[in-house]
Amino acid sequence: MKLSIAGIRDVAGCFVRVQLPRNRTVELWEGGSAANITYRLTEPPSSLCKQANCRVYVELDIELGDYPRCRNGKTIVQAVLAEIDDSNEDSTEQDESTSFSRLVTVNNWNINQTVAVVAKLDFKYDGTQVRQLGVWLRQVDEDGETIERRSLAKYKVSCSPISAKF
Repeated sequence: MKLSIAGIRDVAGCFVRVQLPRNRTVELWEGGSAANITYRLTEPPSSLCKQANCRVYVELDIELGDYPRCRNGKTIVQAVLAEIDDSNEDSTEQDESTSFSRLVTVNNWNINQTVAVVAKLDFKYDGTQVRQLGVWLRQVDEDGETIERRSLAKYKVSCSPISAKF
């Protein structure tokens, strides 16, 4: 999937550049290649914080949805996020989850950060499933309490079973 710059969003005086799929839908196949979402702040995190010792995080999360479910009632995860270390081309993907959070620091705010979105190979004949992926900017005070969480973008993630390819 080819990703391109879709725009710059002004978030509380801080510009955040996010690479988005053109149609705002990330199309994935179970067992197929990942789609990458790349973001970078164009202003330092101190521009967002009005309080001392404030920290800023960029967060992504994929909704679980209500269907499909296992026999025990647990929702079957359709897609996961995997962190990619942009500073090291030899690094491997880490910690797959339906949510992702990265601290924005004085050392990384102006560097492209990449998160891979991968369709989970679940061996279920559940058809194409569509989930929502949210990108958020969260400010946290020195005690770890959220000051503010703002939505930067919403995508649709379409996960098709490998059986649909054949």
